[in-house]
Amino acid sequence: MADLEIGLIIYAMKSKLLFDVPDYKKIRVIIDTDAACEADDPFAIVQALLSPKAIVRGILAEHFNVPGSVQRSYAEIQTILEAMNADNIQTLMGQEGPLDDDFYRLAEKSPEALQVSPAVDFIIKEALRLSKGRKSHSSSSARAP
Repeated sequence: MADLEIGLIIYAMKSKLLFDVPDYKKIRVIIDTDAACEADDPFAIVQALLSPKAIVRGILAEHFNVPGSVQRSYAEIQTILEAMNADNIQTLMGQEGPLDDDFYRLAEKSPEALQVSPAVDFIIKEALRLSKGRKSHSSSSARAP
């Protein structure tokens, strides 16, 4: 199916919703995925992007324990976003591969010397950020006024 056809289908699906989700019921989502590994991840990405309840803040490309796999996941995410005309979604690179024992030894001795991936940095910043006027999900009073 051509990209234009996919885009038209997505537009039609979004414009035919029979309901609106109030802002206070929407949730921020970060998708962490090895999108080029198996077929289920691209479907999950599309479903999250089409969900009126999800505010997708970013998609993080991860490795699947094969050299170069984080780049393949990143490229797959970009393909999906281009097909959906959703280039406003941040895509960030995760770790190149599994963390080894040297990483953990360095973390114990000198945590400030650790180099984190852009994805890790994004997760930390997003976790610390609260949307203006929104309460955290851990709050017991996160209901609508």
